[in-house]
Amino acid sequence: MEDNFDANLFINREYVLKKFQYKDCEQEYQASVSCSTDWDLTGQIVWRAAEQLAEFIVDNKEAFKNKTCLELGAGVGLSGLVCSQYAKQVYITDATRVRAGIKIYIY
Repeated sequence: MEDNFDANLFINREYVLKKFQYKDCEQEYQASVSCSTDWDLTGQIVWRAAEQLAEFIVDNKEAFKNKTCLELGAGVGLSGLVCSQYAKQVYITDATRVRAGIKIYIY
């Protein structure tokens, strides 16, 4: 019976290109088209807290200059991507399923 089960039927792999814009900062990212998601796939959508952290980073960009930053549980990576515009180096981490959505931004 396990051979007939396909978990991909329950995972939304449809991502759209979105753009974060705040003051002089623009950052493209990919996120799920869903408005919500299952508990184990919360990294496929952008939470308001991630947008607020990205805004904080823009407002305090000098604090990140010449710094190395680590974003744990980044989801689609919005905050880390914004931080990468100002920091010397940024590491963005999350689960394998979520990282597939941000691969195009790895330099």
